[in-house]
Amino acid sequence: MSCTKDPTLYTLTTSVNPSCAGTVSPKTKQYEEGESVMIQVTNVAAEYKIHSWSNASGNSHTTVVVMDSDKSVTANFIKKNYYTTNLTTSVEGEGTISRSISPSGYVSDCNSGTIVELTAIPKDGWRFDKWSNDITGKENPEQILITVDESKTVKALFKKIRAGFHN
Repeated sequence: MSCTKDPTLYTLTTSVNPSCAGTVSPKTKQYEEGESVMIQVTNVAAEYKIHSWSNASGNSHTTVVVMDSDKSVTANFIKKNYYTTNLTTSVEGEGTISRSISPSGYVSDCNSGTIVELTAIPKDGWRFDKWSNDITGKENPEQILITVDESKTVKALFKKIRAGFHN
């Protein structure tokens, strides 16, 4: 007659925040006491990136937990930020481009999908001519609205005003 002790089992529950941002593996499952379990992001929605783990360490696509109790681990995602690093503006001629987040105020960062207003401002003796690259058109001072959902490049072209020339 042999007496063997049944292994102690603990439940690992995984989730994603927000729920539309991606998936993780494994899903809810039981593991033996002391077992190390790797949890990994298996799918990330296009507009999100992994930010952190709740009840586990790290901010990469994987984390490891040791099953010494029931565990609930959440992969926390944030929307990708495109404004300062992926919106490139330039000018040809003399002038500047002002940026603001619609509908109000200048902000240095914004999340993917945010509407950004770009306004071409000519220096004295110059006039705004047109936009080029990822947006086109001649409307100004009307703001140009673009959705920053991927890297964008925008150029404002300014032309020198000739003496006696009126636009």
